[in-house]
Amino acid sequence: MRWQGGRRGGGIEDRRGMGGGAVAGGGIGVAVLAVIGYVFFGIDPATTTQVASQFGAASAT
Repeated sequence: MRWQGGRRGGGIEDRRGMGGGAVAGGGIGVAVLAVIGYVFFGIDPATTTQVASQFGAASAT
């Protein structure tokens, strides 16, 4: 018996393997790392976010 009718596709995207950690330039994880770096090591948070965005761009390609 063959399936008759129904919709094809359904507008569902397969997003497996796309990586979900990078949100808006790094997300909450980068913000936490920036705060930890600033509090414990005196590192400028802007430097931390810049480095993290460079790593994010390298892993996306």
